[in-house]
Amino acid sequence: CLDYNSQLTTLEVGKVTIGTLVNNKLPYHVLSVDPNTGVSSYKKVLNFHKHPHNDCLKISHSGGGSIKCTNNHNVYTYHRGNIEKIPAE
Repeated sequence: CLDYNSQLTTLEVGKVTIGTLVNNKLPYHVLSVDPNTGVSSYKKVLNFHKHPHNDCLKISHSGGGSIKCTNNHNVYTYHRGNIEKIPAE
């Protein structure tokens, strides 16, 4: 799970928080990356879920940004030209 205030990029309105998207069940397309090909495209949100969580990790990256997610969420990174899945811990 990602934090309520995490921002997603949508085709329809640009940046929107996950909380706004989920609470309003907005029929948007969000920017996604296929980890097998590295190709990004907009995908329609098919389901909306709220999961209570108290413990979020803050993961910072070399570009200066960060994300907040639960410890069971996977994070994808580019490494030596490949996309690698890294468990958030």
